[in-house]
Amino acid sequence: MLPAANAHDLDAYFRVNSQFAKFASDAALKQAMPRVVAADVAAVVKTLSDSQRFLDAPRYRLSDMGALMNVCDKANALVMSYALFDLKGSVDPKADPATVSRVVVQVMERNFRTYQDELELLQPFLIRCLGKEIPLLTEFASSLKPEELTDIRRAGLKQAQQGMFETLYGALQIASNSSLKESYRMRLLRAIADNARQFSSLLTLPVRQQVLTLARSTSETAPTALRKYLKEIGDAMSDRNCIGLCKS
Repeated sequence: MLPAANAHDLDAYFRVNSQFAKFASDAALKQAMPRVVAADVAAVVKTLSDSQRFLDAPRYRLSDMGALMNVCDKANALVMSYALFDLKGSVDPKADPATVSRVVVQVMERNFRTYQDELELLQPFLIRCLGKEIPLLTEFASSLKPEELTDIRRAGLKQAQQGMFETLYGALQIASNSSLKESYRMRLLRAIADNARQFSSLLTLPVRQQVLTLARSTSETAPTALRKYLKEIGDAMSDRNCIGLCKS
């Protein structure tokens, strides 16, 4: 039995993450990513998707931000390992940028369909992890004196904002894809809705509007079961208050 995680002891998560890396390395030889139909892979993916254990049970403080960011980075790497699988073998290095971009989109769309069972578990964990990170990032930024907000730190905060927006918006685009399983779309939307207020606090008003527009357009054709989550996301993004990181 692995020990329960807390804000100061995430060894269990990192240890199991290392197990996944071995599975991925072995699977690469078979030209496929690890699948949860295999019992050992399913156990690892289940652990790496356990929001209650690694995100909700611990009480994260500002001093834990580095550890939490490490968890989120690894969670993002897991998702992207599925999303970008076989990209190198699909892209002609001599192709023009427009062609490369088109192929990247095609590869990702194919992989999101192929690996729905795995991403349905791993991707919501990433969204929830970022949701936990945002209040700590906000607290850190607000704790800085004006002279401590250097150009490097300002650029780092901007990069974090952009990265979180891209993850959020990309997940919402996936959830709008009617060709994907409803259970996958629902888990994604629930994770976004549960953390929509945190994401909203991070985003500038024009960026919130982009998310709001996508949520509303998705709701028009979404199954009834998904619409309540889209409404929650829309309500959060309709907030016009802009303080903290939103203003940076």
